[in-house]
Amino acid sequence: MTVQADLLYMKSTGHVLSAFTRVGEPKDLEKDATLFAGEGLPANGLGNPGTAPFTDFNTRTLVIPPEQINLFRGDIDPHLLLQPRNLCLTDLDASPNVQPIGNAAATVPAPGGAPPALTITIPAAATSDIPVIIVVEGPNLQDPLVISTKIAATQASVSESFSTLGSGQYYVVVFIAKYPIAVRPFTV
Repeated sequence: MTVQADLLYMKSTGHVLSAFTRVGEPKDLEKDATLFAGEGLPANGLGNPGTAPFTDFNTRTLVIPPEQINLFRGDIDPHLLLQPRNLCLTDLDASPNVQPIGNAAATVPAPGGAPPALTITIPAAATSDIPVIIVVEGPNLQDPLVISTKIAATQASVSESFSTLGSGQYYVVVFIAKYPIAVRPFTV
């Protein structure tokens, strides 16, 4: 059995951030995520609690900028809706397909050095370009810093540096297409 559901997801990587169903359909269905995302989609509990301080994982709300979010509507197995953050959309350009994230976690250490740098490594070289979105959030930033990059075909890693960050505590949220979300706290 399938149900009609709406998913809010990352445009470039397909990560599902939220899922919902409705008892009744509105008169005019939404065409994009604008009504849901507003000035940003608050998201907490991102990533793996084993790699971040437990209290941060459960209580820290990170805001995903609205321009990174899209809306998908379709027939979905209701069992998949129990843990939407374990889902991703594939074939975003052709005919989107909802599936569980099946890859092992990528290696994403906390950024370090001066200026802080982040190297993201996947378990094996990519067979095609893999989109990556990096969101940095902290009290010294008026808006989250968003970096769109990719792990190029035949490569297994990508590096980015954050030269514009002032001193303070930050969080980096890493979205790699078809890989689990990673969250790391770091200090500059």
